[in-house]
Parts: sequence; structure tokens; C-alpha cells
Amino acid sequence: MLTGSPYPVRGLYVSGVNIVVTYPNTPRTIAAINSLDFVVGAGHMMSPTLALCDIVLPKTTGLEEQEVSLESGGPCLSVIQPAHDPLGEAKCDFDIAQSFVERLETKGHSEARRIFPWRSKNNFDNYLLGDGRISMRELKKKGYAQFDYEHRDFDENSFKTPSQKVELYSQTLKQIGLDPLPGYDPVTRDSVPSTLKTLYPLVLLTGAREKAYHHSRFREQPWAKKLSPDPWIEINPETATDFGVNDKDWIELELPGGPGTCDLRVRVTTDIAAGILRTGMGWWTPDDSEHSFGALKININAALSYGPPWDPATGSPDTRGLLCRIKRGKTSSGCFKITH
Repeated sequence: MLTGSPYPVRGLYVSGVNIVVTYPNTPRTIAAINSLDFVVGAGHMMSPTLALCDIVLPKTTGLEEQEVSLESGGPCLSVIQPAHDPLGEAKCDFDIAQSFVERLETKGHSEARRIFPWRSKNNFDNYLLGDGRISMRELKKKGYAQFDYEHRDFDENSFKTPSQKVELYSQTLKQIGLDPLPGYDPVTRDSVPSTLKTLYPLVLLTGAREKAYHHSRFREQPWAKKLSPDPWIEINPETATDFGVNDKDWIELELPGGPGTCDLRVRVTTDIAAGILRTGMGWWTPDDSEHSFGALKININAALSYGPPWDPATGSPDTRGLLCRIKRGKTSSGCFKITH
């Protein structure tokens, strides 16, 4: 989007996700979205990502949708059935896509229907079930249906690898020029100069989960804000003393080469080792439009880089065990609007 390489991207459709908050380097994500000619988003409430869209479509929640799933915890399929019809003008992702395809067909783009041949969500769900013995009627009656399976049938159904065996030495990784063995690569902080470690003496862990939220979801819900009202960071008592911060103080966190800083509220706890900081992700607040709904103020990704080193197999940036530093921030009554 930002470079036009290997080809320009001029439009974007984004549904059910909040990439402004969930991708590292929030300012860069915002710049990429703003570089486009046309952006359409779908969601059930306004978010930092949808606020940047030219058009926002009302999207259903899980209570209004039908979904067939393969259950990872057991040999069965399950179906989620809607509790009620979609409210107002809300549509599920399938119906929104169906509308796009129908409009393209009227404009003479017949290849759209070839890519998306299903005419209804039931039609699509039956396609997912295939020609097996499990039917939608059975799924809807019980909510789930067990499928036949057999343990240790490796001779009949081998592993889906080139050798048809469990591979500790990955032939696929070797073919694309990557290390076929799970070798150890030193973490980023081990390879930086000692002077940088002096400037950034702490280690940051990100991605901690909490019961009130799921990634960036439910941030507008009063019950969730009551359980977890502020973006938090866990600090060992010894570290807190060394840096002159107390429980419930606000701190400003910064990483070397990061695009900005992040404001977090301290939780002093012995559950974390000295010199280590631990925080979650997905923080934003619906009532702070001044700072992109908090995405540039209390969102940890506003302080994280999306730059190298990247994992050679997945392309993922490093978001764990990062060097960082903190300084005490102003009190919430002085500059923050997010304490509930």
C-alpha cells in the first residue's frame, strides 16, 4: 500500500477486524489505510479502523449468524445457530460478499460468480459438509455430529509431508532455503550493543490475555470496563522501586526504534521476574477520538516496530522479549481520559 511494489493497491475491504490496533507500528498502519483511494469496512460498532473508512457497513454479531465448525477438542462438527434474525440493516460476511458478487455480475464481470458460486449461506455450509454422511438437518437438531475416525491408521492415511512421516527434519523448509531443523537463533536483545541495553534496561513481554476482552473486542462494554478499566503493565516490586513507580501509577513505555510511546497503568506483582515487564494488547477507548480512539496513546502496538528482524518462515516481527524503558507519567486526573 505504501510503496506500490510489486503493484499498487488502491482499495481495501476490511471486515470484523481492527488492524489499526492489532498490527505493530500503529502510525504506519494508519498511513497505509490513508494512502488508499477507497476503503470499506464492516463491523458491529465504530472502531479506530472503521473510523478511517469511506463507507462503514453494519455487520452482524455471532448471535445473528450460522456457522459450521470443526471442533478441535473432539472428533465432531458443530453448528452455531442464530439466536434471532439480523437487527436493522446488519448483514453477515457471506451476505455482504453475495451483494458484491451480484453487483459485479450486473456490470458484466461474470468471473466473480465463478470464484463465489454459492447463492446462500445454507448452500455454502452444505458445500463445507461435502458428500459425507453428516447433514445440516442432523447438525441443527443436536448442535453437533460426530464423524467416524480410527486411531493409528497411519498405513492407510499417512502424514501430509513429503516423506509421509513425522518430520523433525523438514524437507519442505529445506526446499525453500530455510533451516530444516529447529535451530536456535539468539533473541533480538542478545545481539544489540551494550550501550543500547544501558539505555533500555528492561525486557517487555506482550500478548498477555485477560478474561474481560478478546483481542480488541468488547472495549466499549460497561461490564468489561468494570472488570478491567485501564491498560495495564505488570512490574515486579523490585523493578518498581528501582524506577520510582507505585501500584496504579501511569508510566510511559518506549522501545528502541519504535514509532512512538504507550501509556500504561502499573500493576505491581511478584508474578513476574525483576527486570521484566508484561502487558496485553488490543487496547483502545471509544471516547478518545483525539488520539484515534486511544490507538495512538494506550495501544502497545503504537510503540512496537513492524521492522526486522522478521521470522524467516512466517514473516512475523518480534513482539516478545524486547528491550524497553519506562518513565513515570502524569496522573490520570492530569491528562488521561480512560479511567472509568
